[in-house]
Amino acid sequence: MTFAARVSGLALLAVAMFAAGCTADAYRREREKIEFDMAEIDDRGLEGPPGGRRRVAYEFCIPSRQDYITQVRVIDPSLQLFPTVPGRSGCTTEQILAIGHTAAPQWRERIERLAALRYVKRILRSDFE
Repeated sequence: MTFAARVSGLALLAVAMFAAGCTADAYRREREKIEFDMAEIDDRGLEGPPGGRRRVAYEFCIPSRQDYITQVRVIDPSLQLFPTVPGRSGCTTEQILAIGHTAAPQWRERIERLAALRYVKRILRSDFE
């Protein structure tokens, strides 16, 4: 994504937030839910040295409800769901672990939209340790 496109996207986000009554504090809180640095990930969703670039996996918990499952899958169709796995996120028995990756179109916007959901408390990098 070019700088101009990114700036344009941020401007649209600001207008949408204003129209929805969001404040800068609300936007900052949503960004704080993303607990890994996205700055080193390129527009294709890859990071690492030349010849060794790879996608980044991320994870979060959602309540075990079909409407929430549908909502996160609409935002990110690449998500894999694991109902009985706590993951690094520490999902409870009433939650489902969701794991996605950055090698997808508009990966950054997807993560930001997921972070904006009130029931998503944090989004962590998933290193499959």
